[in-house]
Amino acid sequence: PAEYRVTFWTGGEFGAGTDANVFAELFGANGSSGTLPMDRDASMFDAKCVDAFTRVSPTHLGELAEALVWIESASSSGFMSMVSGDGWNLDKIEGEHVATE
Repeated sequence: PAEYRVTFWTGGEFGAGTDANVFAELFGANGSSGTLPMDRDASMFDAKCVDAFTRVSPTHLGELAEALVWIESASSSGFMSMVSGDGWNLDKIEGEHVATE
């Protein structure tokens, strides 16, 4: 296993934030992290916010090449659905390996 710090920068315009659940998958020279859910509270992913999380990948990914980010919102029926009109403005994402002892 390997730890990674994933940092999200939300844009500053009105309505840039989201209340949806945020997920990421990191891709590196040695493979993929799989789905990494980001725990959240009401103050996260608001406009002009920077939110950072440490997550564990089953394997060391090597040099990171890209990230896939998506959001899901619970519908009134209780099922999860992809959000198309949520309006989250993700300005930047950064992933980095966290050295562990």
